[in-house]
Amino acid sequence: MTTQTSIPREQLQKVWRIVTWAGLFGSIYGILCISGAPRIKFLTELKATASDFGLIAGLGAFAIVCQIFGSLINSVLRKRRTLWMLLCITHRLLMALVLLAPMMIFDERLRMAWIIMIFFMHDILAQISVPIWLSWMADLVPKEYITRHFAARQRIIAAANIFVMILVAIVFHFFEISGHVITGFIIMAAIGIVMGVADILLFLWVPEPQHVRAKQNSWTENLAQPFKDANFRPFLYYMAYWHFATFVSAHFFSLYMIDNLGLSATIVQLLITADAIGVVMTSRFWGLLCDTYGFRPVLQILSITKTFTPLAYILATQMQSVTIPLLAIMIFLDGFQNGGLVLAMQGVLLRSTPRPNRAMYIAATNLFAIGIMASLTPVLSGHMIDYFNHTLTINVGAYHFTGYHIAFTLSMFLRAGTIFFAKHIREPGNVSMKSVVKQLLSRDAMTVTRLVYRLHESPDENARFTAARKLGVLKNPMAIGELIHALKDKSPVVREAAAEALGRIGASDATQPLAEALNDPSSRIQSRAARALGNIGDVGSLKALLTNLDHQNHETMSVIIDSLAQIGDSAAIVPLICLFHRMEDPVMRLRIAAALGKLGETESVEEVLTLLQGRRPDDRYFIDALANNRQIGSAY
Repeated sequence: MTTQTSIPREQLQKVWRIVTWAGLFGSIYGILCISGAPRIKFLTELKATASDFGLIAGLGAFAIVCQIFGSLINSVLRKRRTLWMLLCITHRLLMALVLLAPMMIFDERLRMAWIIMIFFMHDILAQISVPIWLSWMADLVPKEYITRHFAARQRIIAAANIFVMILVAIVFHFFEISGHVITGFIIMAAIGIVMGVADILLFLWVPEPQHVRAKQNSWTENLAQPFKDANFRPFLYYMAYWHFATFVSAHFFSLYMIDNLGLSATIVQLLITADAIGVVMTSRFWGLLCDTYGFRPVLQILSITKTFTPLAYILATQMQSVTIPLLAIMIFLDGFQNGGLVLAMQGVLLRSTPRPNRAMYIAATNLFAIGIMASLTPVLSGHMIDYFNHTLTINVGAYHFTGYHIAFTLSMFLRAGTIFFAKHIREPGNVSMKSVVKQLLSRDAMTVTRLVYRLHESPDENARFTAARKLGVLKNPMAIGELIHALKDKSPVVREAAAEALGRIGASDATQPLAEALNDPSSRIQSRAARALGNIGDVGSLKALLTNLDHQNHETMSVIIDSLAQIGDSAAIVPLICLFHRMEDPVMRLRIAAALGKLGETESVEEVLTLLQGRRPDDRYFIDALANNRQIGSAY
């Protein structure tokens, strides 16, 4: 099993902890400066309209175009870290100019134009850095486990963000009730800027693997490559339509809760926390699901379920006793889904793209999906909301039908069309959506997820051993990948437990790794591997057991003979007869005779021994005798 990284597993775990801490600091920057309810309240205090919010979102999406420049820069760089750090530190320091706007500019529309321009410049620098960072991380993490690494990182960050979001809500509440919204946001955002810069500085301790640069084609040829790639193109279409459909509504949910439902920024911030809780609870499960079954069935399922996300906002009224629980449940369920959606989309870009031109694949996807398709929809949607808010507001008791509801309804119908695009995503292996749904509904899915991550991450040998044993008892196919990886664990008892578990599960995917362990004396689990292959019992297992049969130690050879009898394929008869005549150990000869008896469905071992020890020019007599009871299979 090959990987893309030369960093040893133990070092990678330490490095990934740094990347995770950096991501946590960066997420705090995002909460305090970009995505939290305080920013929405800050902007509305400065007289921002739905059109302004739509323009900010639209320009932010259009800034994705700059990922092309980032990928072009990445294609010629020998070292990525220094330039990436300069770009990111600069873009985060730009946020200070937004905080100065209320003190510098007093005309409302001019001030808002200034803020929108700074946000746009901020997003441009951020987007240039994205393909450089993703290219770096994709080279750092082994390809076959990349989704699980990002899932573990996402889970830790989201868990910490819950605390941060609650703290932000509590602190901002005092500023809000005292009428100092602008001052409160400035203070909190300043803290966010410091955390954002600290995020970038942590990458000084993250190594950079050798960068494989793209072929020196023209930038237009590199850009066109993702669109010419027949296997990748359906995913491009999916991403484009998905962002087009969701951006009609997604950027207006929080604004709607504040502007239309009359919820305070504190309540909205607490509601947003429910999303993070959903992400924390399910990220590791989604990561394991993607690594096991692939990304397409996960995207198919989520394309169906996320169609109904806007429904809760459509049904919400100004009766807060009903609306707040309704939105909390929907936002939590949306977070449950978002954890999988982000990992699946990111996984395709990091694992299913060619390494030399990966940065351009990422940039082209984001350009097409967000820079083009999603840049206009929030702008148009914002104007549509403002227009209907002034011309078509219907009040029925506590229910107020406005332009927001039109946008949310339109988005829900558009999202339904995503199901068609998800179905056509191409991926090696044709796993059905039904298999993934079965795992989603499985009672032991979360238990398996917890055990798999313990086997992968725990420094304690006994914990890994126990996890492997329990996974063998559960027999869940999601454990196969990590159990295969555990065949090379530094602990021999963990390797033994992993081999036994794979034998219990009985999946043919494990045949080749077990065969390698069987023929590698340094594995020290040869007999366990032989027994596991006997339990699996497919053609590959038969080949592995019959290969190098004479060169195994006594214990392993005994298990191989028993395993061949267990498999019951008559193709093993001739090799076992030959082994019998070469073998001098009477105990081993008796074991071989017993195995041959099972293969030939002959109950008496003595009869088999008599046939084997008879003097004949060859063994045709014995073979014919066995053939009378069982048709000999084709040679392996």
